[in-house]
Amino acid sequence: GRAMLYVVRPWRGFSLDNLYRITIDGQPFTGHDMADLRAGSFFQVLVEAKTMRIGAQVVPSVMNIRSGLPFLQRAQLQITTRRGEFTFVRVGVNPEGGPVLTVVAAGEGQALVEHARRLESILAN
Repeated sequence: GRAMLYVVRPWRGFSLDNLYRITIDGQPFTGHDMADLRAGSFFQVLVEAKTMRIGAQVVPSVMNIRSGLPFLQRAQLQITTRRGEFTFVRVGVNPEGGPVLTVVAAGEGQALVEHARRLESILAN
């Protein structure tokens, strides 16, 4: 069965607007720019209902390398999606500008999605 996964990065006015590259089970969304999340954006993807690892890593850029940011910071989170259900993962920011991944309740996740810009939805293989 399939489940809907939302990965949401809320807008935070004070944070560096680093891009975070999102992966599922170590695989980037090959050929899709929407795997790279900016603040204030989200994407949704139809996935197989199973246990999986969501990953996030700072994408190197001229700005974050120049600032001395440890741009290879990464985060991982194991989640279990269930058939017919929605799972919301919030992508936060740690004090150094690296990613923090958290599963949030449906109500909070829906509110975050409503205040973010949707990137083109994609279908996982």
